[in-house]
Amino acid sequence: MRWFALIMLSCLITSCAKRSTISIGELQETDIPFAEWVKQDFRPEPPQTVGFKEPDEWTSWNRFWFASALTATGFDLVSTNSALQDDCVEANPLLGDSMGSISAISIGTLAAVYLLVEYAMPEEQRQTGRNWIYAAATVAHGFAGIHNMNVRCE
Repeated sequence: MRWFALIMLSCLITSCAKRSTISIGELQETDIPFAEWVKQDFRPEPPQTVGFKEPDEWTSWNRFWFASALTATGFDLVSTNSALQDDCVEANPLLGDSMGSISAISIGTLAAVYLLVEYAMPEEQRQTGRNWIYAAATVAHGFAGIHNMNVRCE
């Protein structure tokens, strides 16, 4: 039985047999070797979106700074949680000492900034505004996260 499997495997590798394709009707043979047939692109066409505005006006820098702001906010929240577990106290009295309130305010502030940039900023200033505002959020949350990782509480 092992020999039969080895022969079949070598036959597949060397394309010693013709590949049959399944169609709606009868079976059809093709002269395309198996190795080339496998490389064909059989993916279906992507579905078309209806009534959805693609964010095509976002440049790669806009996407980079927005993703960086999200990442820095997450880093700030994780490092804040770590510091609170080490018996530290939140330095900003507006946020409180609850991780839930800190998370809600941080994520809510970033969401409010997003809404202001996308819907309140004039369209001709939106491209550069995204870069500057999201870069500022990245720097602020990044430095806050670095500070949280370096603070020692006792």
